[in-house]
Amino acid sequence: MRPPHPGAFIREEILSELGLTVAHTAEILKVRRATLSDLLNGNAALSPEMA
Repeated sequence: MRPPHPGAFIREEILSELGLTVAHTAEILKVRRATLSDLLNGNAALSPEMA
């Protein structure tokens, strides 16, 4: 059994709880919206820079 991707946790437990959108969070983190979206959807790994 594979462990859950960290993107799901970030999306469900952090963004949802704080009422943040992907676009606003990407702006805060100074990353492209598509980059953050890929992470949250499990299509990209959590990089050291993003962590």
